[in-house]
Amino acid sequence: MFALLDVEQQKDLLAYIRKREKQGNTSKVPLCAVSECYYLPNGLDQSLTEIQEGNLYLCLEERTVYVKGQKIELTTKEFDALYLLIINKMRVMTFEIISYHVPRWGRHRRYEAGGLCQEH
Repeated sequence: MFALLDVEQQKDLLAYIRKREKQGNTSKVPLCAVSECYYLPNGLDQSLTEIQEGNLYLCLEERTVYVKGQKIELTTKEFDALYLLIINKMRVMTFEIISYHVPRWGRHRRYEAGGLCQEH
């Protein structure tokens, strides 16, 4: 859920979590820094802002991508599209779905019947 928030909402949530931890008002499922991990009831650790799929590593907080330990430079759109595809593995993603979820993806382009893209 953290990754779905905008930057300002992420900052607000992180500040709230840290404030609650300092006050000692934590639940039975303790939260550590959002950039680290939270603890599931069964004891498994799961990162909130990092995705590891085989040799592919994404850090959502820093918007960085590594393949086999080598940093890959991606534009904002490319990163958002890659993230969308990773969280929807085994699903068919149409252009309409991608352009809806990746801001500015289809702007200033005209698409014809055969899926051909022409820049304006």
